[in-house]
Amino acid sequence: MAHLGWAQARSTPGDRGQYLACIEWMLDVDHAARWPRIGVPALVLALEHDLPFPPRGGRLAAAVMPQGRFAEIAGHAHGGAIAAGDQIGAAVLEFFAEH
Repeated sequence: MAHLGWAQARSTPGDRGQYLACIEWMLDVDHAARWPRIGVPALVLALEHDLPFPPRGGRLAAAVMPQGRFAEIAGHAHGGAIAAGDQIGAAVLEFFAEH
């Protein structure tokens, strides 16, 4: 697989691991079937204008998780996690404080 060569060229084991985990997730077509079995509180975040991973998918995921919660970060697109760091951090900290 071509993506493995790219992963091996990543600078740290953490970079390689994150990249390979992302590829594995995208290639796993059955992951949605496992969402209802997530038995712990789960926060699903989405960016409002994210085209590759639109909020509707996050809403669906959170809705079928027994303890799922969905939060949408307004005004940002894919890759906006850097620009929306304060908003994302606040949502995560609020979620952690409740659980």
